[in-house]
Amino acid sequence: MTLLSQARIFRDSFHQECHDKLTTNGFIKKALWDMQVSLIAEECEEFFRASDDLFRDPNNNLKREHLLKELADLTFVAYQFAAAFGFNLDGAMDQVFRSNMSKLDEDGKVHFRSDGKVLKGPNYREPDLSGLFPKG
Repeated sequence: MTLLSQARIFRDSFHQECHDKLTTNGFIKKALWDMQVSLIAEECEEFFRASDDLFRDPNNNLKREHLLKELADLTFVAYQFAAAFGFNLDGAMDQVFRSNMSKLDEDGKVHFRSDGKVLKGPNYREPDLSGLFPKG
């Protein structure tokens, strides 16, 4: 079962709104939008705190478990946002993965920025997300 399928089951089971379209008559349902955005912000903050806690005590298995839980919660609320507004986040993740893999150069080598971030190589191609969101 995909994460988006799980998100839709959750939303249905807990009587949470799901829309096939982003807007109704050109308007986004503000209360639903604001709630979903605030849940992502809340989980993001919890992830940051857990990350800082583990960084200060990297051998603490309870803090490792807590960080993993917060990372999963952050992913969960991202999928909830997608399910609420009809975005195909599974498809987008697949396309972003393919795009990121195209960063390798023609010899299969990786180029890095000074801080270790992988840079786009000459074969890089943007992800095609055009069919993965509700059209207006």
